[in-house]
Amino acid sequence: MKSTLCTIAQLAMLLLFVSILILPAPAGAGVPVPPPPPEPILNDSEEPGSVLIFHKFIRGTVPPTGDLPATEIAISVTCPDGSTCAGEPVFLRAHWVCPGKTDGVCHETKFDLDTTVKGTIRIRPDGHPQGQNPPCDEGYLIVWVIDDHGNPIKFDGLIGHAVIRHAASRDFPTVISEGAYNALPIQAAAHLHTGDFTDGNGNADGKLDFDGTEYKAITGRIFGTVRYEESNQSRIETHLTLLTLDVKSNQPNDPTHVEFNFFNENEHVRPSHLDFTCWTQVRLTDIDSGLNTSFGTKGLVESTSATQAGHDVTLVGIVSTLTFSNIPIAPGVCEQTAAACTQTAATCQAGCTLANATCTGSCTVDVAAVCAATVCSNVCPGSGFFGILACTLCQFDCTTAQAGLANACTAGCALTQATCQGTCAVTQGTCTGINGICTGINGICTATNGACQVVGATTSVPAVSEYSYSLFNDSKAVATTYDPFLDF
Repeated sequence: MKSTLCTIAQLAMLLLFVSILILPAPAGAGVPVPPPPPEPILNDSEEPGSVLIFHKFIRGTVPPTGDLPATEIAISVTCPDGSTCAGEPVFLRAHWVCPGKTDGVCHETKFDLDTTVKGTIRIRPDGHPQGQNPPCDEGYLIVWVIDDHGNPIKFDGLIGHAVIRHAASRDFPTVISEGAYNALPIQAAAHLHTGDFTDGNGNADGKLDFDGTEYKAITGRIFGTVRYEESNQSRIETHLTLLTLDVKSNQPNDPTHVEFNFFNENEHVRPSHLDFTCWTQVRLTDIDSGLNTSFGTKGLVESTSATQAGHDVTLVGIVSTLTFSNIPIAPGVCEQTAAACTQTAATCQAGCTLANATCTGSCTVDVAAVCAATVCSNVCPGSGFFGILACTLCQFDCTTAQAGLANACTAGCALTQATCQGTCAVTQGTCTGINGICTGINGICTATNGACQVVGATTSVPAVSEYSYSLFNDSKAVATTYDPFLDF
């Protein structure tokens, strides 16, 4: 009997204890709450990843020569942290992602690449030297590591950058602007090891999950400093390039709605918003015409939300600023052309007087003087034989007389004048006066076409500067899935 009573008492005590356990807790009492699921681990934009996002590409080439690519993308592969590498092959899959059209379809094109650890690949979105032509003029590129069978794997060794070139504007059609930015790396999930399948979490659906199970997550808010636009002699344009990874490849997509706040230097705010599908590039003044220097010179932009059909989605982007100006230059460069010597014909202007000429040489008698006796008897003494003889002698004397002996005969014997023809040479007179030299007038060698030629003289030249940088993200992860559906 006693044993039965003890058993009943023990049972009563047990029921009382159970009833106490199941009584509702009094108001305000602490109730243990199971811990929430862990937040997805965010990617590190400063570390190599298994996925790369190139925010912007432009298809084609740029003027004036047409041989410069509008976009040059470079992907390099380093050895993942904690791994040992020896030039192993690395296989990549890439998608050109286009902005959605009116039907919301974001068209994409797939192509595969390969390199090695420590290798670098150069891609142009015109099929040269690697890469398929994208199905649109601009958009973004996503690249991830695969194995040799096409399965996505963890290999946190990708880094890269892009150079963007384009004709600056309608006003500067032959001026090329050039900017560059770094790709956004996203690492595979922390619990995976290098070489593990990232799509091996039980679904194997071919999608890329950025939620910490396959790849680390990214966020849905952006922050950055922007230069507000101005329209004067030094025109400034600022562009936002935005994209989301919440994309269904080659399928209709909901538009992404973004709410912004723009602040100036004095913290005044201008709320704005923007809708896009998959990818967009937009000027600040196309978001809000008041985002110019009348509002501020520089300021802060931050997004407050990015949603598709009411649920949060990812958002990343870059800022690009272009400055157009005319730079004054010197009025030209003097280039001396080669001088050609043209000799003009010389004319002699003596400027002197000629001294008297002198005659040198001998003068010989050419015609002898002749003594003509008129009446010899009148001049000779006597007459008769002796008179005639005397007269004859007189004639003889006259005919044999030397030149200049006019008085050799007497008594009416007239002597003719002897003439001189001979070798009298007249020496040239000397010129005396201005240095005694005949100087040439207009006979100097002058340089022709040897003057200073001004080359390339302009008052100014057009110039464009461009710089790009990534927008910052907050620390709140937004789980998302990139769906490369219809993977062709």
